[in-house]
Amino acid sequence: MLNDRDLIDGELKIKIPKRAKFIAIGWLVICGIIFSAWLNFSPDNTVRSLSLGDIGAFLSGIFSILAFYGFIEAYLIQSKELRLQRFELKESIKAQQGSEKALKEQSEALKSQLKISEEQFNLYLLEAKAKIPIFNLFQIHTFVVNVLHIENQISNEIDLLQQSIELLPFEKNSYTLTEIIVSIEVNNTGGEGRLVGVKSLIKIDNLHYMQITSFEVIGSSMTDTYDNYLIEFKFKISSMDSDVFSNSAIFKAFILDFIENIKFESNFRCRERSYKQKYKVCRNNFFDQLLKHNNSAIQNFEKMELQYLLAFGYNIESFE
Repeated sequence: MLNDRDLIDGELKIKIPKRAKFIAIGWLVICGIIFSAWLNFSPDNTVRSLSLGDIGAFLSGIFSILAFYGFIEAYLIQSKELRLQRFELKESIKAQQGSEKALKEQSEALKSQLKISEEQFNLYLLEAKAKIPIFNLFQIHTFVVNVLHIENQISNEIDLLQQSIELLPFEKNSYTLTEIIVSIEVNNTGGEGRLVGVKSLIKIDNLHYMQITSFEVIGSSMTDTYDNYLIEFKFKISSMDSDVFSNSAIFKAFILDFIENIKFESNFRCRERSYKQKYKVCRNNFFDQLLKHNNSAIQNFEKMELQYLLAFGYNIESFE
């Protein structure tokens, strides 16, 4: 801190050039010699013979010369400083031009690095996307509903994949749903790793329930990759806002609407990291072709057998 203060004081201190000191001292010596010679030139020339005006004129002559020299010296010093300032300005401009060029080169290098990083990140995303499982619905493995007769409290289990709903005893305000069990067999046709978790995303508006979701691997493998999984959705129903047992058409519409509301999130893990992907059950092209068919008994939705639709009319797809 003290060294900086001394440096600042040294820069602010007024510096008189050495030649100016020598010239001023030399001029005063010359004036002294001239005055001594004047005194010795004539006996009448004495100090007492000089008036105050003579002394003032003599001193003004001496210092006017010094003042004129000081003006010239100041002009020379200022001119030198201006030349130095112009030189420093030129050098600073050159340095700025050099730094500007360096900044441009650095900017281009950063752009190149950013482009490389972006390409690497896109490649990483493609590799990561390739490892995400691609599920296809192999089949609806189980679709069982448990119904309870309201009056006599007798429970009955109905396998909708085996039993035709046209043969069910539909009676208005006589039956209520107590449980729905759906299991779907999915096949992984892409990605690596293994399924480590399934989270149900199903929401049924007119149904009050508690749901349990689980999965299991079908078959065995000596590696970390499994292809087939059985995912089960179990719903314990406490109450419903509508009577789905009024007739077969209402029940059939409820079942198909229920199927198309099945959504789940899979947690897939491989060696590097884990992936999450959402899936939902949706109608496939075959389902739409069946509805648009005009030359057979399956002209409309109501005439289609439920087992046929569940077996062939659905697939699963990913969504965000």
